Amino acid sequence: MRTLLLKVMILFLGQGILAQNPTFLIEKINNAINSMDNIHFKTEYISKYYTDDDTSFAACETWLTKNIHDTILGMDIRCVGHYAYGEIETLHINTTTWQINHDKDTIVKYDQASGQWDGFTGNWQTEWTTESPIVTGIRHNADDSLLFHKTVNGNFIITRISPDDLEYGIRNITKSWWIESNTMLPFRVESSWEIEGRQTYNNLITKLLDTSHKRVKQKINQKLPDYVCIEYKEPDRSKYKPLDVGDSIPKLIGHFIQDSNSFNLQSYADTSLVLIDFWYQSCGPCIRAIPYLDSLQSEFKARGLKIFSVNSRDHQTNQEDLIKFIVNRGGSLENFVMTDFKTERVLWKCYVTPTFYLIKEGKVIWVKQGFLPKSMEDFRIAIINNISI
Repeated sequence: MRTLLLKVMILFLGQGILAQNPTFLIEKINNAINSMDNIHFKTEYISKYYTDDDTSFAACETWLTKNIHDTILGMDIRCVGHYAYGEIETLHINTTTWQINHDKDTIVKYDQASGQWDGFTGNWQTEWTTESPIVTGIRHNADDSLLFHKTVNGNFIITRISPDDLEYGIRNITKSWWIESNTMLPFRVESSWEIEGRQTYNNLITKLLDTSHKRVKQKINQKLPDYVCIEYKEPDRSKYKPLDVGDSIPKLIGHFIQDSNSFNLQSYADTSLVLIDFWYQSCGPCIRAIPYLDSLQSEFKARGLKIFSVNSRDHQTNQEDLIKFIVNRGGSLENFVMTDFKTERVLWKCYVTPTFYLIKEGKVIWVKQGFLPKSMEDFRIAIINNISI
């Protein structure tokens, strides 16, 4: 706790008024959000993970108005989003959602009241409920978290500092809400944390444009474009299954990260017990697994176990930086391989990362998706049951 207090004092020293437990501000924010029936705003979103290559940008413009008859969101929404993969517009009225893809000229209709889902559940400040989600986010304050506010340039900043999550290797967790003092509405949310020593952050910047009922309602009721209408189809979950136990292994070729020498799994699969780990640099559980896999390799190497950590997504990362990243996290470079994304996704059916396959005599004998340190015993049992004595 003393460490957290020190962080707070360093963060706020000399930057305005510092106070703890800003309950009065939270109630004002909640009242301000719930007093508005119509709103039109723009949002810019910036997210940076482990490297600059992982920085992503998105922007959207949103119109919404309260609708007490909507049992899903409690409002009507029209949102135009600009993302790396294209422009997507969402219209939500009376529990029905239309997702409009302007790049493909298509529309898909979802009846959310029937359990159909398009992934759209509103923006960070769009849901009107008894307590606005942004207020819930501020108020969510575990006993071992610290909540402070300060005043900068006449506006309020409320910051929550959370304890380190040592199991996942997450440290220095902070989240700040910037509140415009005149309207008591949030205009910026910043989150930052460190995972395995890498600084990450999410920044959300919002600009209020209009609160006029007529103009907001007019936009929401704007006619849908004349695009091809696609029938809603329940997702085929079988498409996301990994290879099954008993399947023959697909081909897996590539090169070793350490020296760029060629790699072919077939050279090992018929004679050794092989554990394949599909990972990438921005996958938290993947990174968490690196030192644990290295310990498995050390424990069972003399008995014939070979472990290969296969990456298909970090080709754009500087090779030296990637090598340094692996070494700093306790990985043995001779185990790390690069391949292509089609091999990983199509041939090896890796829809979840990390995905692990234990292979013997050219067949899959054990499969594991995801990683937690407490699951290491599952790895050891699978290896011990299949390795040569």
